[in-house]
Amino acid sequence: MSISQAHLEVEKFNGHNFELWKLNMEGLLIDRDLWHVIEDPKPMVEETLKAAEESKLKEVKANKMGSTRSEGTKHD
Repeated sequence: MSISQAHLEVEKFNGHNFELWKLNMEGLLIDRDLWHVIEDPKPMVEETLKAAEESKLKEVKANKMGSTRSEGTKHD
């Protein structure tokens, strides 16, 4: 059975055998395609924040355009 087919679990670090725990954690993260979070976490955070800001900006613009259109169609 390959590593990716096995159900990998790592016990909570108990203060002993750090090197073995570390190797097990690395294997688990690699198996679950999460090692990139350890190697290069900052770009992922920056990309997520930028995407959130762009989404919020689009939402604000859409709301502004919607209120402008409804104001323009009012008849007094």
